[in-house]
Amino acid sequence: MKEIKHVLNNEEGSVLVVAIVILMLLTLLGIYATTTSEIELKIAGNDRLYKTNLYRAESAAMEGAQILEDSNPGTFTSLGWLYTIGSGLTLDDVRDNDHACWNFSQTSVDSTTRYLAVESGIAGGASLDMTRTQVHEYAVYGRRYNTNRQELGQALVAIGYRRAF
Repeated sequence: MKEIKHVLNNEEGSVLVVAIVILMLLTLLGIYATTTSEIELKIAGNDRLYKTNLYRAESAAMEGAQILEDSNPGTFTSLGWLYTIGSGLTLDDVRDNDHACWNFSQTSVDSTTRYLAVESGIAGGASLDMTRTQVHEYAVYGRRYNTNRQELGQALVAIGYRRAF
């Protein structure tokens, strides 16, 4: 009976068990940290891509508005990417990446960034007096649509533009 008590009071193997438990906890903590950092990297990459798409679409819309500003209103009909109020182009058409309107749009920064404009007519609140200048309202759209497998994503930006002539 004395030998059985002696074996039960022997604590020489307990250090090994405690070391294995601590090692397992540290391994789990390392796996958790690695997984978390991988997710954070994906989030940062998606955020970068979102901002790139948004800023390119916005710059394309601003470029279109600047061209309208610099152009003579008499030459607007020569702008193939400017649609008039009676063209039948709707907002849903502009949102559709495969719609024919984007085939006639103007390329901006690169082949994935384009812009077009839609005339809305005389701006609300503008004078209808024929002896005064009239304020015309436009919606200028910039689009970034990328099909590259490394950089999927899209953005569509619309800005309002008014011009008196």
